Amino acid sequence: MSRERFLQLVSRHPLGAALAAFAGAIVIALGAGTAMHFAAPSAPPFLVGTAVDGALAVAGLAIVAALGWFRTIGFVLARRGPGLRVLWIPVLVLVASAAFQHSFQLSGLAIFTALFVTLLIALAEETLFRGVILQLLLPRGSTQAVLVSALLFGVMHLLNAAGANVGSVLLQVGVAFGMGVTFAAVRLRIGTIAPLVILHAAFDFVSYAATNGQSGTTALSTTAVVFEVAVTVVMVAYGLFLIRGKRPVEGNRSIDLVTAEAA
Repeated sequence: MSRERFLQLVSRHPLGAALAAFAGAIVIALGAGTAMHFAAPSAPPFLVGTAVDGALAVAGLAIVAALGWFRTIGFVLARRGPGLRVLWIPVLVLVASAAFQHSFQLSGLAIFTALFVTLLIALAEETLFRGVILQLLLPRGSTQAVLVSALLFGVMHLLNAAGANVGSVLLQVGVAFGMGVTFAAVRLRIGTIAPLVILHAAFDFVSYAATNGQSGTTALSTTAVVFEVAVTVVMVAYGLFLIRGKRPVEGNRSIDLVTAEAA
């Protein structure tokens, strides 16, 4: 099947295509994690996570390259529209999160390890969710594309449940959904995922540094739960605010998968 015919097919079935991409990401993540378990049974969790996210990043970039979507999904500088000022709310949330954590358990080489791991996670997840999956969903309209891609992003975090505190993982799912709504809305407003990769990595680094890479393994305090719920509400509300009556920046309309490639 040619690329053009494939793009026509997925544009007629955007939800099915997005779910197929999501299922593929789950299979890759589970496969990479299982392979690491057998290849290095004593490997620390962060190393297993690095292998999983590395596999997801490679898979996501391979899909983008095969479809010729690097510019389409936003591997460019901001095209036009409101510019980076739409990031002010998530940046404030990041600062508030860092202040709330008020602990830094990393030093020396561990800092560079955390930077590498969090950047890899951010690249993998932004490519897949704010890139491929969001793009596949756009024929259903901006609002549905944002909400469904964010929901899938949240559900993906259920993979963290193995050996973790269930309540903490469910809270991660909610926070990821909120972040997914805002990040997807920002991507549609400014036409690039580049700053989102950096911001995503910064959020993950704050969490990683505060827990020494053990986020989700213990129950959270009531104060922490309230804070995380507030973050989720703010991010969902802001993301919906950004896309109210708005269109993606490419031609001020939802991106047609075929014509976007022909442009």
